[in-house]
Amino acid sequence: MTWRRLNWPLIVAIALTLLAHAV
Repeated sequence: MTWRRLNWPLIVAIALTLLAHAV
């Protein structure tokens, strides 16, 4: 299904958000 396709960008978006808040 599309969950696998949206999983990668979702993790990347969360990682970028966490990095933005960390800095």
